[in-house]
Amino acid sequence: RPPLSSLLSSHSSLPPSHPLAHPLSPPSPPFLSLPLTRLSFRILFQGTFWQRRRMLKEVEGGRGLKKEEWLEHEGDGTTLVKAGSKVWVHFTVTVESSQEVVDSSRGEHMTEVGGITVYKPKNPLEMSLAQEGGEESVFPGFALALKTMTLGERAGFLVPHDLAYGPAGKGKVGPGEALELNVEVLGIDGAFAPPRR
Repeated sequence: RPPLSSLLSSHSSLPPSHPLAHPLSPPSPPFLSLPLTRLSFRILFQGTFWQRRRMLKEVEGGRGLKKEEWLEHEGDGTTLVKAGSKVWVHFTVTVESSQEVVDSSRGEHMTEVGGITVYKPKNPLEMSLAQEGGEESVFPGFALALKTMTLGERAGFLVPHDLAYGPAGKGKVGPGEALELNVEVLGIDGAFAPPRR
């Protein structure tokens, strides 16, 4: 068997474009050979909400509320959430510092049917936003976030503590805690987004 040095020297005379000119070049990472679809772009470059925080943009007039620039789902762009709107939404609220989920309409809940414990999907939250100047039924940042959204949109927000539960906190949310909010608008005033596949 010829020594490795002789094999390498035999390739040194090949033109650079020849596939054997660089026999020991490391292979390209597998993902570079994949088509850069929208999904693969999201996996490679977007990551989790925490990793995408540099992509947050402050909402105009939102008093420090920040919204992800890359939406998880685009809305229809025309059917807006406004003061007084009745909405149906799925949401998840997470404490930013601990990453503990403190409230969510997603997932399942336990219930008893005929003495048997079963798991059922949770229902979306149905709520009405207050008229201008009225008191909201949710924390202020939640209502402000909804008013930046359109039908079918799903987006993430970073809610500063003064738009969450403030210096006192509430329940599992400690004093002065900022919140991460993920919301999907399923319906607005009787108009509903088509189901996603």
